[in-house]
Amino acid sequence: MSKSNTNSILVLFTLLFFQLSIAQEGVLDLNFGDQGTTRFAYTDKGARAMDMILLEDNSIILGINSELRQNGATYNRGFYIYKLTQDGEIDTTFGQNGQLYFPNNGTNSSYFNSMLLQFDGKILIMGSIEGEGKLIRIDQNGVFDPSFGTNGIQDLDSGYRIAQQSTGKIIVQSQYFDGYKNMYHFSRRNTDGSLDTTFGNNGIQITDVTNYRFDLCFAIKIDWEDKILAGGPSYDNLGNYHPVITRFNENGALDTLFGDNGTVITNFGPGSNMGEVNDIAILGDKIILGGTYQYSGGTGGFGGIKPAVAKFNNDGTLDQTFGQGGKVIMETYFGANDRLRSIAVQRDGKIIMGGGASMPFPFEQTNFFVKKLNNDGSIYSDFGDSGTFITDFGGSDTNYVTDLVLQTDNKVLAFGVTEDANDEHRNA
Repeated sequence: MSKSNTNSILVLFTLLFFQLSIAQEGVLDLNFGDQGTTRFAYTDKGARAMDMILLEDNSIILGINSELRQNGATYNRGFYIYKLTQDGEIDTTFGQNGQLYFPNNGTNSSYFNSMLLQFDGKILIMGSIEGEGKLIRIDQNGVFDPSFGTNGIQDLDSGYRIAQQSTGKIIVQSQYFDGYKNMYHFSRRNTDGSLDTTFGNNGIQITDVTNYRFDLCFAIKIDWEDKILAGGPSYDNLGNYHPVITRFNENGALDTLFGDNGTVITNFGPGSNMGEVNDIAILGDKIILGGTYQYSGGTGGFGGIKPAVAKFNNDGTLDQTFGQGGKVIMETYFGANDRLRSIAVQRDGKIIMGGGASMPFPFEQTNFFVKKLNNDGSIYSDFGDSGTFITDFGGSDTNYVTDLVLQTDNKVLAFGVTEDANDEHRNA
């Protein structure tokens, strides 16, 4: 593929399908896509993998942001929703020739944030269109649902992540800034998209979950009691960030039976209380956090980061049967910085995690990785190469996983980014 006339970075989208078999796990399933991968690329704009959902028939819905980079700045160019068949081909019966496109017409940002497969099989999409927050509902053929909002689109002030409670009601996560502190912001929507005024304070719950100045929410999940789990990093006044998880009751109030008045401020390892929560998984009454552990002495003499996982009991205490005191920190693959971005948990408790593994400074190329742990936190060595699948897709500079999904047979779908290694805006 050649470079565009706009000098944009070309970003390819790669979906990996791992065959989990008795002989070997963590190898590409060559029956999927082109030798195990399906790639998306646009010659006049870059692209960024965001989110993925798996349908009952093993077809796949993808959320992709398109971008243009010029003179060191990134400009959003709208977003796409794609549908793939179970064998990795574009399903041309979906939307318009396999896709829905929400353009940015040059005045404001149209941006994809997240999506959700509802219990009734319909698909909710959270994002913005021309700078205005929207919650969109479509069916599995890409047709807008007229029973939701106005012709399938509900206006919002803003929103980043969505989840669904057992009643079918929709939890919308956002952020609230009062001019000094940043706080968690949740609202709840009825099944038709209207605001549910029985939740929080007239439909909205704003909570200052820590004494730190900036509480950022990076992940939400709904547990078996319809309680809301939310996690991310919280920043103090010095810019240090700390892993935090909070649980809210079904109605939006803090669950005071969890942690310290609803919140657990944790650390992933010794010598540092800094890190972040990037993803949450729930298995029975256990809560699993995936994130990063920050340590001193990283690549180039700066602070480094390592993938980290912690397992909690239902009351917010660490599960002492997992790792070291409930926590596992993984060594970096190249002795530099490895960032964990997504986790998925099998029914037997084994944990799949994906992200990017960086080369040391000054090279800083990043490899796409998927790792697997046993349910006690030890490395599952039969997966890939001693527990890890890792690749740079033939020499690409930037590669990382953004989302993971497990099929019912425990095959792993990994969605992420690989960037053109010859782009003039990057040092190869």
